[in-house]
Amino acid sequence: MENLINKGCTVLDDRYCRSFSKLQESVLKNFQELYSQGTNKQLWGVLTTSGMQAIYNVIDHIINKHVKMIDKIHVLYASDLYCDTERTIKYIQRNRNIKIHKFNITNSQSVSNILNKLEKNSFVVLFFESVSNPYGHVFDFAQIRHYRKSVRKMYIVVDNTWMSGVLFNPFKFDVDIVVNSTSKYYSNGKHIGGVILSTIKQIANTIIFENRIIGTHISPFNLQQILDNWETLPSRIQQSSIKTKKLIAKLKSKSKSKFEITYPFGNELYKKYINTEYGPSLFLVRINKNIKVVKKMMMNQDLVSYSTSYGTPYTKIDSYPFSDPNDNSKTFLRLYVGYDEEDLDLLNKKLLGLFKC
Repeated sequence: MENLINKGCTVLDDRYCRSFSKLQESVLKNFQELYSQGTNKQLWGVLTTSGMQAIYNVIDHIINKHVKMIDKIHVLYASDLYCDTERTIKYIQRNRNIKIHKFNITNSQSVSNILNKLEKNSFVVLFFESVSNPYGHVFDFAQIRHYRKSVRKMYIVVDNTWMSGVLFNPFKFDVDIVVNSTSKYYSNGKHIGGVILSTIKQIANTIIFENRIIGTHISPFNLQQILDNWETLPSRIQQSSIKTKKLIAKLKSKSKSKFEITYPFGNELYKKYINTEYGPSLFLVRINKNIKVVKKMMMNQDLVSYSTSYGTPYTKIDSYPFSDPNDNSKTFLRLYVGYDEEDLDLLNKKLLGLFKC
């Protein structure tokens, strides 16, 4: 512990400060450089205690900015999102008395239909994930310029956690804010954290000030983990992606209709906007068993780690399976393939055994 403390103090220039450190400055610089690549945009950043805090901070700030016209504020959010995101948006709606609307991520006309019903002087937050969790849908970025014309002011906010700035940069399109969880790829799956990148300086500065006032503190140990793992970020993501695609091919060749795999590579919008040989290190498997059976099955197995999150060296099956909304007799499992996974044939055999194929 003493060595860790001394290391932290050295990097912090022997000064302790709750709201600022050279470590924060270094981490933010890395994110700003990563996300400014291929664009002519200047970005400002905020580090947060989690990805969810980043999302909350952004929406809460926009509400505060236009609070005198609270009845004109609307949040439009995608139909496929990390479950806690929708819960947070609904919490904000109840407490701030704003209006929220869920749009169909697979139908760009769905956003237009909502916007056409709003007053022209409305303030809108349009929130979606670059590649959605868990189904892998991709937003039609070309429609943003049309959407902006419909209202007085629109903020485009993108959660890029699934892709990371290595695989995809939303700032190459007409977006204002990108949020990320740093709990996955950036930290090598070692801690909880988040980051906000914004093309609007005032948004970042105000959130930094608000977080300072309420006492938010970013651990120097967490920041050091991001820095320590930064150089290997591209290779880790690429290795995991390559192994994910190989495993999917192996599983599909043996599925015998016992399960179905969902992965975004076949998505036309994915090909149009992302167009990279690498993709997310996660995919969905729908198996022909109800959720009670699946949960019991997963709790009683020790073949594959049954735990949440991703970005780690080892493979995981997410510990939150969910029923197919269209067929309760079937269940979805989300798999992450670790970048250090050495024997894909053995992993394939383990998974086929779990899925009883």
